[in-house]
Amino acid sequence: MSGGQPTDTEAGFQFRNDNIPSVGLYHTEARQILGTFQRDPVTETSEAFYLQNKTLWSPVVRTMVGVRQDLYQIGVNANLPANSGRATGCEAGVRTAIIPAWQSTLAVFRLDLGSELVFDADDGTTAPSGPTRRVGVEWNNEFHAMDRLTITADGALTRARYTDFEPLGDYVPEAIN
Repeated sequence: MSGGQPTDTEAGFQFRNDNIPSVGLYHTEARQILGTFQRDPVTETSEAFYLQNKTLWSPVVRTMVGVRQDLYQIGVNANLPANSGRATGCEAGVRTAIIPAWQSTLAVFRLDLGSELVFDADDGTTAPSGPTRRVGVEWNNEFHAMDRLTITADGALTRARYTDFEPLGDYVPEAIN
């Protein structure tokens, strides 16, 4: 009870770890593997903390307020050092359904990559480059207009930059900024 109102508070933690012994890049034709370019182990770990509070103010009005933070860590131990690296990231957001039939979510995130593969248009290939950081915000909306009609509108802003010195500048080529 919060000031005489029925209240329910929930807190939690999630953990997941995947050890993938082999992720491969194969030469194929008609879905048949003809050869192996590369095969490497990958480890992916995710952790999440959340807190949620529900309050029933009247028979027709309730609030649900919550926060959640996710942390992802991804490690690739490749035979080619340029393809190895780590990624860590976190995200926090809020969601509301205060307007009937409309649900809106706003989230901020950060992603740090130990190395970045950049497309080389001259060769038509990718080449390894230095570590990068992406920070951004995402806004997702879903409106249930009718029984069989849902309208979705999403938007995102992201800033991608190199975190170490790069001779051509701190902007990540081909990244949407």
